[in-house]
Amino acid sequence: MQLYWNEIARKRATFAFLALAILVLFMWPHAAWASESGGGLPYESYLTNIRQSATGPIAYAFAVVGIVVAGGALVMGGDLNGFARALLLLVLVASLLVGANAVLSSISGGGATIAAVVPAGASMVGLA
Repeated sequence: MQLYWNEIARKRATFAFLALAILVLFMWPHAAWASESGGGLPYESYLTNIRQSATGPIAYAFAVVGIVVAGGALVMGGDLNGFARALLLLVLVASLLVGANAVLSSISGGGATIAAVVPAGASMVGLA
């Protein structure tokens, strides 16, 4: 005996299967997904170095140069093909993002500042 499904029954079965899969996923032990013990991943130090390099003064200088060069090429470029134009727009957007990060961090003082709350009469020794 062969079972022929109509479209509604197939959609209901697919929805029920997906709902069951999502339910099993959420009921899975969270400790298996991410544990708090152990060291970092081997490539985290490289990513941290890249992040620090992309937010320093050299990155700001490259951002300014990228904005000037890409903007000038787009304005004076004449007939550019689609790939060159898209590449210049990508350089321009990346330069604007890096430059905006540098400008905002210089305006705001370089990040959040946490002030120490010292009770009246206490000394500030050891709070540096």
